[in-house]
Amino acid sequence: MSDEKQCGHQDGKVTVPHEDFLAKICAVRYAFLDLGDQYNSFLDVEEVSLEDMNNGDLVIKQGGKLARPKRIPSNLFQFRAGTGEDRCVLDSITSLQNGADMIWIETEKPHIGQIGGMINRVREVVPNAKLVYNNSPSFNWTLNFRQQIFDAMVEAGEDVSAYNRDDLMSVEYDETELATRADDKISTFQADSAREAGIFHHLITLPYHASGCCFQSSSLVLQWVCFRCGRF
Repeated sequence: MSDEKQCGHQDGKVTVPHEDFLAKICAVRYAFLDLGDQYNSFLDVEEVSLEDMNNGDLVIKQGGKLARPKRIPSNLFQFRAGTGEDRCVLDSITSLQNGADMIWIETEKPHIGQIGGMINRVREVVPNAKLVYNNSPSFNWTLNFRQQIFDAMVEAGEDVSAYNRDDLMSVEYDETELATRADDKISTFQADSAREAGIFHHLITLPYHASGCCFQSSSLVLQWVCFRCGRF
């Protein structure tokens, strides 16, 4: 076993020592027990009867009935579609109520409305919640913001007939008004999101790839919550 882990975005990914992996498994299990039925309610399940059950099946009781959680190809439990934001909000609130000083939310795209919507829900329960946000190098920032500008133009009733939303990375759009507006939004993203989505601190993850998901020092605990997969 390797003594170091490596970012999954890079080639040559290696594994962590047994003791590190077991510690993470224990942490996940304790968190799952703490969240209990609230988190189980997000699972994608199928109702089963005793006759339908196979030897070794894991089932839960949901709504007074037996249910078997569905699994993804990796054999992990599958969550119901559309529950990502709800799970992220619950994870964030639970973390802040159990020792975290700040939360670090990752989203699938840099969308201020989505980020602000989640942190506002967290602050309904934890008013002083502080949000750290990852300005991820994994995002295609240009495409994301061109699509956001395109959608805003459609909503505002502007003429978008000159654009193909599915091909907005084409060089033919580089000198257009849409591209210029998207570039302007990228350049002001940090200031806009701090003002409109309550982001307390911006970071870029590459310097942290050698670290774990939960950063802890003598004075600060930063809990990482992934909107995309619900990991924490």
